[in-house]
Amino acid sequence: MTPGLGWKKGWMTKICSLWLLLLLCFPQIPDAREKDPEARMDATLSAAQKAQEKVEAFLQEEERQRQAIRALEAEVEALIYENHMLEKRMARQQERLLALEGEGEEAAGLARLVEPLLGDLLTFLEKRMEGLVPFRLEERKGRLQTLRSALEDGEMDTQSRFRRALEVVEAELNLGLFPDAAAATVAVEGEMLHGTLLHLGAAGLFFLSPDKALVARWSGERGLFLPLDATAARSVERAFAMVERRVPAGLIWLTLPEVP
Repeated sequence: MTPGLGWKKGWMTKICSLWLLLLLCFPQIPDAREKDPEARMDATLSAAQKAQEKVEAFLQEEERQRQAIRALEAEVEALIYENHMLEKRMARQQERLLALEGEGEEAAGLARLVEPLLGDLLTFLEKRMEGLVPFRLEERKGRLQTLRSALEDGEMDTQSRFRRALEVVEAELNLGLFPDAAAATVAVEGEMLHGTLLHLGAAGLFFLSPDKALVARWSGERGLFLPLDATAARSVERAFAMVERRVPAGLIWLTLPEVP
């Protein structure tokens, strides 16, 4: 054996033996920290307090998370209800659209039938006006022109055109239904005279000069005004006064030579 190695091993053996002896003689070596119980208690309390703070922070965060989850759940329920209501509204709107499409097809078919009839009605009214009494012609021709413009207006629907046609027909039917008077210029025996036209319905259309010196009646057969005799003229003048409310209304016996 090498002498140097034997010497080192001897010292190592002695050191280990001394260490074991110390452990056997002093099995419990007091820790330096055990010399100060108050410091150890303070450290323990401080650690416990920090742990409690961490627990409370964790519980608070957990409660916030629960509140956020409850808010999200409520929002989800509201969105589900709103989506359900929107689906119902969309279903109703779809039903209305289908109904409108059906009505539109029906209205289009009806329009194809009505539009030609409205044109025929306008032509008939224009020809009819030529043979009727010339009373308020400008107004009546204006209504016919309005009806023609409506029929030629591509943006106007059939319902509006039909309403215009009814207005014209109603105005023509009401013409002469009640006594009516209007200022006019007419030809009597080849002379143009200014005066008043008096429409007495079935009795006919009469012309009165401003001085009441001339009273004439429209003849549909001849297409002109024919003067009346003095007796008939006085009756017409009295009827005219009743229309103007200058005298009380009453019964008038009017004898006419012909029916226009």
